[in-house]
Amino acid sequence: MSMAAARILIFRPWLLALLAALLSAVLLLAGSFGLVVHQARQDEREQMNAQGERFLVRLEQMFGQLREGLDQLEAQPLRSCSPQMLELLRQVSVSYRFVYEASYVGGSSPCSSRERQNLVDPPRAPDIRGPTYDYWLNTSAQPDDNLAALMLGRGDFRVSTSRGHLTDVVDLPADGSLLVVLDNGARAIPVLGPAQAWPPTPDWSPDTVQTLVTTPTQLIYRMPTQSPEYQLVLIT
Repeated sequence: MSMAAARILIFRPWLLALLAALLSAVLLLAGSFGLVVHQARQDEREQMNAQGERFLVRLEQMFGQLREGLDQLEAQPLRSCSPQMLELLRQVSVSYRFVYEASYVGGSSPCSSRERQNLVDPPRAPDIRGPTYDYWLNTSAQPDDNLAALMLGRGDFRVSTSRGHLTDVVDLPADGSLLVVLDNGARAIPVLGPAQAWPPTPDWSPDTVQTLVTTPTQLIYRMPTQSPEYQLVLIT
């Protein structure tokens, strides 16, 4: 500061007071902005956590009913597409709220509880192959929520649920996605929303305990699960 400027401040204390007030205001605004950003991030974390919990509850309800329907089909002796088999498939599809379609895919003539057979036999290997059940997690490119299904298989039977049973509990923003992450973090399948670049960050690790990761363009929320086979990630 020059001597002239110093003399002005000394002999004009009101100017010094004004500068001090302006500096205090700037510091206060900076602190307030940091607090607002922190609170907004905390609110976003809580909102994403709530959506994740609702999704996990619904997913377990759906998988539970799909497994029960498969167990019922597997336990009975019919193994051909007879009128009795068609009636049994229809009974399973109407007995469980989350079973949209039940199918038999054994033999050369598969059949379904519905007239169409779009969901009878997926054209790809299961996303998860378990000791008892196989899981197909997504056909999200389909605009029809009923065709974009989660499917379980056991033996020669398949049961599927519509994507609409998930969209009514998870409200995704535009371009947001709900992903099932498999193979120890190597693969991510969108259950809702569009496919996303994976991994979402160069240093992504499936073992990190950090639940919310922020980038310049995305919020990435990792949902805790009890399953060692998959993780759930919500990207907005």
